[in-house]
Amino acid sequence: MHCGGGFINFDSATFSKVSAEAFKTPLFHVETMVDFSLSSEAQNIIATFLQKNVVLNETSKQYSDGRAAGIAFVNQGGDFLAGRGMGELEKITGEGIVPFGAVSFGENKYKKIGSYTNINGYGVLAGIGKKFEYGEDKVIGGVLIEHGSGDYKSYNNFFVVENKEAKGSSSYTGVGVLGKIELGRDRKIAGLYVEGAVRVGNEKVDYKTSSQGIGLDVNDQEIKYDYNALYYGFHIGAGYSYKINNKLGLEGHGRYTFMRQEGKDVKLIDDNARFNEVMSHRIRVGIKGKYEAKANIELYIGMAGEQELDGEIKANALYNKEYPIESIKLGGVTGIGELGLKYSIGNRWKIDISGEGFVGNREGLLGSCRLSYFI
Repeated sequence: MHCGGGFINFDSATFSKVSAEAFKTPLFHVETMVDFSLSSEAQNIIATFLQKNVVLNETSKQYSDGRAAGIAFVNQGGDFLAGRGMGELEKITGEGIVPFGAVSFGENKYKKIGSYTNINGYGVLAGIGKKFEYGEDKVIGGVLIEHGSGDYKSYNNFFVVENKEAKGSSSYTGVGVLGKIELGRDRKIAGLYVEGAVRVGNEKVDYKTSSQGIGLDVNDQEIKYDYNALYYGFHIGAGYSYKINNKLGLEGHGRYTFMRQEGKDVKLIDDNARFNEVMSHRIRVGIKGKYEAKANIELYIGMAGEQELDGEIKANALYNKEYPIESIKLGGVTGIGELGLKYSIGNRWKIDISGEGFVGNREGLLGSCRLSYFI
């Protein structure tokens, strides 16, 4: 039976469903699914409206991969600041202003439901720091600039196509303020510290894929978008360093990291989409062992676990009103291993070389090199 532009197909003696096309865009192909309850009375069939659901083509969620890669990359920059940037403050022991810099590079794989994204890139930071003493406590503060740039590739499996590839690039530039307080050097709480940092900047992201194989009525052509978005965030942390003997030391630490990026509208061929704001809340705890091989050489090894509590990428197709696209979640647990070497050259230069490995929701390797010069 034909009804209102759709067809009623009896699923049973008493229920059926009408599928009526609401509108058909080149990329999203939105359909309206309407449920009815059917009953008969004499020679008449009575249809009672139950509910209406709007459904987008399953391939629509792939367009959020560029957004997800950008968020992941900015979060990597936040980890770099919290780890390597804060590590530079630890080196400041004398008076005066100390300039410092660091660079990281590597590849990471982020797993998502039905897909994954590989990110290759680098990050750099440069800044100055200074030590202040208040009684038995030491306060170290600094300011810095940060920059990162990288490429990504994402892969999705859909009913109509497998390993659908998309690619693009991301870069960010920002500034930050960081500080650390080492408490009670001559009291029972010696070794306890608290730290924190605030950062703000702008990220540029671009995304490209092909319409080939996605099962829609659109010629084979490039689907792409780009945007600039403000990000800001902070982290707070605490730890305790314990000296076992003159050579060996242990450090336990934990931190909470927050990041927010503003929402953006993008255009995909003749369609429009809106990315909602993204909030990231991460908790990390870990332990690190240190060994002083020589007066100017220190080796260290560590492990940590991290949980992303949010990181959901939400988007909407725009056509008269907003139609939700299936979201992508960056949440999950990641295990982290670290191995490094600190080397002092005379009284002015200090070099720190390290590598990190990731397993779990995030997989891959990152290497970094830090350099400090004491004036």
